[in-house]
Amino acid sequence: MFGVYQIRETIFYVQLIPIYLLDIALVYFNFYVLMPRFLARRKYFYYAFTLSLAIILMGFVNVALKHVYASYGSALFAITAAFNFTNIMAAITERFYAVILTFVIKIGKDSIQNQQRVQEREKQFLEAELNFLKSQIQPHFFFNTLNNLYSLTLKKSDQAPEVVLKLSELMSYMLYETNSAKVSLNKEIIYLQNYIDLEKLRFGKNLDLSFNIEEETDGVYLPPLVLILFIENSFKHGTRDAANNMKIDIRLKVEDGFLFFTAKNPVEENMVAKKLPGIGLKNAKRRLELIYGNNYSLEEVKAENEYTVSLKIPV
Repeated sequence: MFGVYQIRETIFYVQLIPIYLLDIALVYFNFYVLMPRFLARRKYFYYAFTLSLAIILMGFVNVALKHVYASYGSALFAITAAFNFTNIMAAITERFYAVILTFVIKIGKDSIQNQQRVQEREKQFLEAELNFLKSQIQPHFFFNTLNNLYSLTLKKSDQAPEVVLKLSELMSYMLYETNSAKVSLNKEIIYLQNYIDLEKLRFGKNLDLSFNIEEETDGVYLPPLVLILFIENSFKHGTRDAANNMKIDIRLKVEDGFLFFTAKNPVEENMVAKKLPGIGLKNAKRRLELIYGNNYSLEEVKAENEYTVSLKIPV
């Protein structure tokens, strides 16, 4: 601005330094004294009164400094150095605009930072809840699997070592592969197949199970352990008190950027009209809500002694 008037005297810019320092002091006084003490506590009258008083005081100090400069021979400040109404009001108005402009910038910056902190806290909360829900999956799963192993050992079955090997592979996957937000669908399928193999060993010829995978699954990723609880649920309710052959049908397909998963199992006649219990299914639904929000669909159908769960998630 001063270059327009081609002011070349070095002393002029040196004399501006105290003026600007006082203006900066006024701005910081507003930021770190008045706003925390009054505005943050909703004492709006005290804030406005004290800030106005500070601006008026700085306006008088500004004119006083210019008066001192003019009295020592600085002709560049002579016009604005006189203690008259016009000069004082001009100095106060300049301070007022400076405070208002920096106030708006400060409020905008604080608002953005607060929003970022809230989003970060929400993200940390969701991650903590997801980790908690995932930690519940593992004990629930191992409880069921160890029951299977216990049943085989009681029968002194030759299949018990194979169960231990499958269980070891499952534990390795859960310990080392599920710490990431997403895993390869192919790895998840191997994990599901191992679980299904354990159940086949347990029920033998009484189990009629089909696990069909349609379309290509290479390069597809999804959150770990999302599907296992629906399969566990099929075995839990599809094999309950069943004396004859039990038919469970599991289908998985990737199409148009979505994964379609369906599991069908028989249920007892008195279970058709009831809501199927279980902490596993509840946790699975909660995980889906936290991960996908409204961008997924989950349908449960109970009819004619058959229960069907259908899941659609983006991949």
